[in-house]
Amino acid sequence: MCSSDLPKPAVVMVTSARPGDGKSLVAYLLAASLEKAKHRVSLVEVPNEKEASDERLTTLIEEARSNYDFTVIDAATFSGSRSVLSLARLVDGILVAVRIGRTPSADDHSMVGILEQFGGNVVGVVAIEADAIENFERARGETPAWTPFQPRRGAEQKDRKSVV
Repeated sequence: MCSSDLPKPAVVMVTSARPGDGKSLVAYLLAASLEKAKHRVSLVEVPNEKEASDERLTTLIEEARSNYDFTVIDAATFSGSRSVLSLARLVDGILVAVRIGRTPSADDHSMVGILEQFGGNVVGVVAIEADAIENFERARGETPAWTPFQPRRGAEQKDRKSVV
């Protein structure tokens, strides 16, 4: 996705099917890249809250469009998120983050289908290295949402970085 492919102002939501797939890292890097290209950018985290009513989300999107060239929304993880479904029909594009080394699952395919059913415009999938996600989460003071493969007791420990 290129900034010239989206209308200005544009609102892009980043989500993932599972925790630990790097959606916050994708959102941060997209916002930083757009800012570096001299756009007025807002990065907003929208957790899965019951208080995130359609009215409040609509107001958020309208205000973002009035004040910024691009707004990047770091949305909640898709599974069971009411706010992600509500935002899907309001934003201009949706990026799906997937951790490299994790096989796409029925959850991923189902998520894309459901987002499109709700009027969402899925514009792409961004694959992120597991090490980059872990480093980003640690820099934010968070415990990584996924854990690398742990060999069985007594088995020789191989390079864990190669097994994700």
